[in-house]
Amino acid sequence: MAAVMLLFRSFGKQAVHHGKVSGATLRRRGMASAASFRFKDLEIELTKNPQQKPEPSELVFGKNFTDHMLTVEWTSEGGWKHPKITPLQPLQLHPGAKALHYSVELFEGMKAYRGVDDKLRLFRPEANMERMNSTAARAALPNFEGEELIQCISKLVEVDKDWVPAAKDCSLYIRPTMIGTEPTLGVSQTEEAMLFVLFVRRNRNVNLGCHKNIILPYFVAYYHPQPTLGVSQTEEAMLFVLFVRRNRNVNLGCHKNIILPYFVAYYHPQPTLGVSQTEEAMLFVSFVRSYRNVNLGCHKNIILPYFVAYYHPQPTLGVSQTEEAMLFVLLGPVGSYFKTGAFNPVSLMADPQYIRAFKGGVGNYKLGSNYGPTIRIQKEAERRGCHQVLWLYGDDHQLTEVGTMNIFMYWENESGEPELVTPPLEGIILPGVTRRSLMDLARGWNECKVTERTFTMQDLIKGLEENRVKELFGAGTACVVCPIDRILYGEKDLHIPTMDTGAVVCRRLYQELTDIQFGRVSHEWVRRIES
Repeated sequence: MAAVMLLFRSFGKQAVHHGKVSGATLRRRGMASAASFRFKDLEIELTKNPQQKPEPSELVFGKNFTDHMLTVEWTSEGGWKHPKITPLQPLQLHPGAKALHYSVELFEGMKAYRGVDDKLRLFRPEANMERMNSTAARAALPNFEGEELIQCISKLVEVDKDWVPAAKDCSLYIRPTMIGTEPTLGVSQTEEAMLFVLFVRRNRNVNLGCHKNIILPYFVAYYHPQPTLGVSQTEEAMLFVLFVRRNRNVNLGCHKNIILPYFVAYYHPQPTLGVSQTEEAMLFVSFVRSYRNVNLGCHKNIILPYFVAYYHPQPTLGVSQTEEAMLFVLLGPVGSYFKTGAFNPVSLMADPQYIRAFKGGVGNYKLGSNYGPTIRIQKEAERRGCHQVLWLYGDDHQLTEVGTMNIFMYWENESGEPELVTPPLEGIILPGVTRRSLMDLARGWNECKVTERTFTMQDLIKGLEENRVKELFGAGTACVVCPIDRILYGEKDLHIPTMDTGAVVCRRLYQELTDIQFGRVSHEWVRRIES
């Protein structure tokens, strides 16, 4: 039987609908047909051991997690189970879970804000639900009703309301995640899944559970003792090998200073959200017949592209649709995304040999597999003295995204008109909620053209030479708005005059958006959380 769990980190109270939909029906009609879980069914268990909350000045993005989480499980045979808010705890991960081998997982990023009136608010959560369901369909994971999840998340935030910082530039980061939990090896649609939400923090161990009848082509189980949210190199990792029928070693020994291409069956005892390099790793081997685990010791300095929280109760080998899944949500208080602080300019490395996404692929979906492979390139950018990577595409070197952000340029176009331009959504750009919001705000000014169109490095260079480029900036949930002042492009070191001109447009957008998010201005985009 397949199963899905939705896991939230924070509060809880009602939740999942147990739909009676057969696996065969789901395969015929698609995962989107599965009945949704319901907020009215939400079950809540509060922690008996609340953690000490960090001071706002001590917050590092993705390092701290709240006391509770939300989870919802799903199976192809039974549909969604009841949603649950529970104390933050490790997921039971089978090493054969599809999420660990084939990246059958997805995530979202959103925030809760403590307003100037001390009320809690979510910003455009409907847009996140729309994107999450779109990504789930692309990943052959089950869909759900967005409003039901929003209500569950709102309750989770209410439960952990004391974790929402009241300091400037601080908020509560919300990480809804869905993973294929069916333990099968083979590229196929999952029969089980888990949806979970995290709010961020704590150092606990994860029980990897029983390892039965699983064939792994190479090691993939990775464990992050220090869990973090964010695109960065992992600090810890676990390497393991499984055997089938014969207790023959596939690939043992010590693995140091290795870059892992995509596997993610690794657990961070100190969870962190963020794409970063791991500092520790564990290698182990499981045997099918004896169900014995062998701990081969600790391995440090291994780079993992990303990690995922997915558990397959019935592991199988092969690329196929999962029969089980889990949805979960984590919460965590966060400060500024960059160490330089909010609204400080960043420099970019633009190297056309590195490509983030391609047309016909999945670059426009929020899949973890889009982020892990960027870590090594981010390290290369840092080595060259830059903060982030400017992702280019095509022979004409089109500007696409900045790190994990959408990109905007404010300039005087070839016709002499003031224009705010951002790349179009043509399959390689993530449809960011902040991106959409900034365009809506700028269009409301009626002061400049707001255009979605392709622009290249040559367009940018020509505009700089003719003094037509005024500002360049990134935008996203984590950083909000981030000005850009320099691009390293081949032999060219381009100065971007964003801050020279006072970053008027960039700063205005930042101010108007945060005024809405923190309740300084009333707006239909925010949803108050009543407690």
